[in-house]
Amino acid sequence: MAKLIAKSLIYKLIKGFTENIRFPYFPIITRFGDHIITNGLSSIMLPFTSSLERVKTSTTYVYEPLAITSSISGTQNAPIAYRMHSNWQHRDFSNPNQHVAALLSNSENSSAIVAITNGTFLNDDIISMFGSDNLNFAINSVEWLADNSGLIQLRNKYNTFPRIEKRSD
Repeated sequence: MAKLIAKSLIYKLIKGFTENIRFPYFPIITRFGDHIITNGLSSIMLPFTSSLERVKTSTTYVYEPLAITSSISGTQNAPIAYRMHSNWQHRDFSNPNQHVAALLSNSENSSAIVAITNGTFLNDDIISMFGSDNLNFAINSVEWLADNSGLIQLRNKYNTFPRIEKRSD
């Protein structure tokens, strides 16, 4: 399933010029779970992401959402025909608050995994276009899994950037 987020952007090259268009398949995630992994993050971009689905198991895993889509989110079943200049309607975004990254941990056997529903969020183009929070999210996840949460707190103390808020004219 591909995510739709109404306020996301993609840059399209037209005859040598760049044009900003609304393209909800490149969601900008700004809602995070309350966990040390997400501490200090302002936004991450997860192009063509999917959502996580919680399932019941016989084990005692703890599920903690780390990244959550906005209240203006939707899903589509594959295959999808992308419409670059579509006139998106509110009804296209009828699945709010989807989990797109989560931590699964089990204290009985000291195991944990961070699930992120997009493998290209660490692509050089995404990081250079959107900023360092995608990289920080990955580093925080690895450091937490390696039990170095002290390093996360120290690094986030000095690496926070203010978010620019959109203002209406």
